[in-house]
Amino acid sequence: MKIVVFAGTSEGKAVSSLLAEYGHELFVTVATEYGRCVFEESLTEQNIHLLEGRLSTDQMKNLIADCDLAVDATHPYAVEVSKNIVTACEESGRSYLRIMRQNQDSESFEDVILWAANQEEAINLMNETNGRVLLTTGSKDLPLYTAVKNFKERLFPRILPDMVSLQIAMDTEYKKKNIICMQGPFTHEVNASMLEMIGAEFLLTKETGATGGYYEKLSACRTVGAKAIVIRRPLEEIDKERVQKIRMESATVEELRGFLRENEKVAQILGRNDVTQAENTQSEEEQRINKQDEDTHKENVLSKNTNRVMTSRSFSLDDLAEYKRTLAEINTKKADEMSDAEQMRALENTDEFANETTVPQTSFENPPRFPIFLDLAGKRVTVIGSGNIARRRIAALLDYGAMVRVISPHASSNLQMAGLLDWEGDPAANLRGKLEVIDRSYEDGDLKDAVIAVAATNDRAVNHRIYNEAKERGIFVSVADQKDESSYFFPATWTGENLSVGIVGDGSDHRYVRKSAEQIRKKLSEIDWDSLRE
Repeated sequence: MKIVVFAGTSEGKAVSSLLAEYGHELFVTVATEYGRCVFEESLTEQNIHLLEGRLSTDQMKNLIADCDLAVDATHPYAVEVSKNIVTACEESGRSYLRIMRQNQDSESFEDVILWAANQEEAINLMNETNGRVLLTTGSKDLPLYTAVKNFKERLFPRILPDMVSLQIAMDTEYKKKNIICMQGPFTHEVNASMLEMIGAEFLLTKETGATGGYYEKLSACRTVGAKAIVIRRPLEEIDKERVQKIRMESATVEELRGFLRENEKVAQILGRNDVTQAENTQSEEEQRINKQDEDTHKENVLSKNTNRVMTSRSFSLDDLAEYKRTLAEINTKKADEMSDAEQMRALENTDEFANETTVPQTSFENPPRFPIFLDLAGKRVTVIGSGNIARRRIAALLDYGAMVRVISPHASSNLQMAGLLDWEGDPAANLRGKLEVIDRSYEDGDLKDAVIAVAATNDRAVNHRIYNEAKERGIFVSVADQKDESSYFFPATWTGENLSVGIVGDGSDHRYVRKSAEQIRKKLSEIDWDSLRE
């Protein structure tokens, strides 16, 4: 299929790579030269054609008319752009697929969030205060925020390092010394340092989600005691009236990935069925001829299979909708099974549950991860990285008595800020002999003497190098950004009453595991342990 993708987000890059991987020819549009450069850095597929520049509705219509499908992967807040794409689809008679972002979980950060329904409400919130504000919503909205009282002194816009963004800031008379030109993604540490540096009491952001560095902003606000003014994401719904005019559907990147995989499986099955049918329906004469020219016969069958598989890749939105309905039914069934499992707790004292090992009550696509509890007391564990994930791992390892070596360019400052180091006097006074901090980047050989390792840098290439060294040395390693490279998985833990409890999932839903762990910890804390010892 020929598909036009309106990009501009990380989802746009992801869906373009995905569709190109399955053989579709793509015409990907980005609004700016900067967007094109960023896009080109991550794409190697030959069947992707990048188009730069903002398009009018007529230009969109002409582009869409030459393709089979229009995919809208623009920013969730670019409502007008999405409307224009839909209009162009209507006028050109093409189908429309909206790529949705996953719903965000802000519940754990409610203590730092001030919600705003829109930009006007955000401006009102800022006008009700006098504190400095770090603006992280991009350069396009800067003219709007001149309505904030004393904006020249109070507002510190963080924008992309390009002349277009800088010119907007200069034209709207923001102070030069307040303008911060940097390219993300921004870590928790960078956000926290920046808030402290400018003395900001507020950070303005949109509900962009994990791909937009949303949680790193919220956690930084909590660390420095600032508030996050969050503009809610617009509600994205398919226009029911327009559905009657053109075929419209929506999906997340993960839903689309799952659908394409299933579509490919169906293609392979159908291809094999074609072979079987071709062989079964041959006449005796045909079989005699084919035996005489077996190589030609095999070549014909292979050609037929290949054509069948490639045809199946030209999916329809109806197929996608059916896949989503099936997926929803499966998820509902799983939820019902979990409810039934909760009811089974009443049988805990029966002989059925007397064995030390029990069969999991939920089904797994792959076998569940087997829990092994290691004695880490006094043993060397090497952690590469000192960001949010690494610090959580370090704290857990120290609780279990490990001798933790941390290697990261800013390890000392990051661990100090997180309260893992006491810098009054001795840098490691509170963890003497248990924590070694090395302020530099990872080097080959750093896993020497380690029993297990953790790769938790923000660089995929570095994490992969750590994985390779661990594999060569026969060391178990947890790779934070690639579960397929992990040989063990960090559990959510609970310790107490001479017990250690670990909880892991199958890697598909970290939020579910976190919330489940919270409930399990709560229940464990409520047990009357003394009565069990009687």
